[in-house]
Amino acid sequence: MTGNYKQIYETKGDYDVIIYAGEEPNTKEIHAHSFVLRNKSAYFRGAFTSGWAVKDQNSGCFTFKKPNISPSIFEIILKFLYCGDVEIKDLKGETILELLVASDEFGLTTLIDHVQQYFIENQKNFLQKDPVGMLHIASLHEAFNKIEEFSLEFICENPEILFDSNNKYLSLEENILIMILKHDGLDMDEIEIWKRVVKWGISQNTGLKDDVTKFNQEDFELLEKTLRRCIQYIRFHDISMPDFYQNVLPYFSILPKNLYDDILRCYMAPYAVPLYNAFPSRFDWDMSNQNKHSSDSFIFSFLDSNNVSNNILGRISSSYTSDAIRCFSNRGPDFGDLYINGNYVFTSFNGYYNGGNRCYNCGNNCAGHPSILGYGVNQIQIENYEVFQVIKK
Repeated sequence: MTGNYKQIYETKGDYDVIIYAGEEPNTKEIHAHSFVLRNKSAYFRGAFTSGWAVKDQNSGCFTFKKPNISPSIFEIILKFLYCGDVEIKDLKGETILELLVASDEFGLTTLIDHVQQYFIENQKNFLQKDPVGMLHIASLHEAFNKIEEFSLEFICENPEILFDSNNKYLSLEENILIMILKHDGLDMDEIEIWKRVVKWGISQNTGLKDDVTKFNQEDFELLEKTLRRCIQYIRFHDISMPDFYQNVLPYFSILPKNLYDDILRCYMAPYAVPLYNAFPSRFDWDMSNQNKHSSDSFIFSFLDSNNVSNNILGRISSSYTSDAIRCFSNRGPDFGDLYINGNYVFTSFNGYYNGGNRCYNCGNNCAGHPSILGYGVNQIQIENYEVFQVIKK
């Protein structure tokens, strides 16, 4: 049947649909066949069955006016409907984006998926020129999930393009900001994220001052209303106590009481499990020679591979959450008390992970207590290693 459609497309004989595409001065009359459009597109099927496709009394043809779609884009879509293929390798990024928007209007999910995949694989430079703009467009089109994911990951891996001194993020729409806040891979310290969210909230209200010490009750209520949805996605449990005291506590009245109480509970009981805003720590492995914060990190090993209950478990100490994970350009993963260099795994006695290398009783590497690698062992040779990130969906 597709072959017949292709022949019909090439001849354009016996058409009964006239489509006026584009706006002056770039307009074109395009001919098509209602039975093809009806069969290939839910959009046109609905148009013909609902009666909003107007039939011209003189020509006997159904007529459509699509001023928002250029003739060249409509021709590409029409060829896809008739022939099932599309040529986009010579198209510029702007034209591909226009094609995607038009395809979404017509509900052509197969074409959208194909074009998105090509776009990401072959037009990365175009997408990366304005990832925030791409993210905004994707948020308006549910089918653009691949572009949304690509743009969001690029922003989160390179947050300086948005959160630098130019303060571009202040003009973000709330839904875009929330998309970024929800992402586990946002490569920023949580306290820096909080500072910028507060600044964003203040910038949305011309009457609010930058100096929180000059806030009155109405100011706090206005900021709370502005940031109510954003606060849900701040990982307060990954903010150190000193940072919380200096930068969050002044705004405590805009936090939900149950969240505020939960944060204080976890500070006072370091091994307590958060009940609110309990997201996994943001994590991004890189070669930045910087430390990564985590309050959930732990290391473990089995003394006997045949007995999993005979294990050594070390959880990150509350005093070292900012140094839980280290990224180095010249060696492998480093977890404070356990690190990989070359073909060896080494243990140190820094006490980053309680119960890992140090005795709970005396704080030293006692003869009677093993390191994370076992009794009397501070290094082992390895053949290979893998690193996994567990993401809560």
